[in-house]
Amino acid sequence: SLSKAAAAGEAAGASKGTEATHLLTVAFLRDACGAVLEPGGILTVCTDNLEYGKWLMKALGSAPLTECFEDALHGSKADKAGRLAREGTVGLRTEPPPVEICGACYSGKDGASYFQRLKQSEKGSRGQDDHRYFLCLKR
Repeated sequence: SLSKAAAAGEAAGASKGTEATHLLTVAFLRDACGAVLEPGGILTVCTDNLEYGKWLMKALGSAPLTECFEDALHGSKADKAGRLAREGTVGLRTEPPPVEICGACYSGKDGASYFQRLKQSEKGSRGQDDHRYFLCLKR
């Protein structure tokens, strides 16, 4: 089950720094996301935390996750757009992936999650900006 995979991932990552503090662990991505996404299915990850985005990029660009996922934009016209860094074929980008590849709009108001809206409402008091980083993966 998803909750079982998430719990296993959190326990396994307890001593691995960034992984221990986030839901998307290597085990969760492999055992839960990799198990439920059909071949050709798309998983888009958006974060406002650059260090976490870089950690995810490195994890997704390395074994064992390279057996489950590849960069959905690799080799496309959108491959280099906003690419901040790359690990293997997996890119971390500052621009949302195109809707025709990832299947959803991640720009403007359409791309704002509950957490982004909450952050935006608190922005004035906390002095934060609204940078977002994207990984668009294909199973």
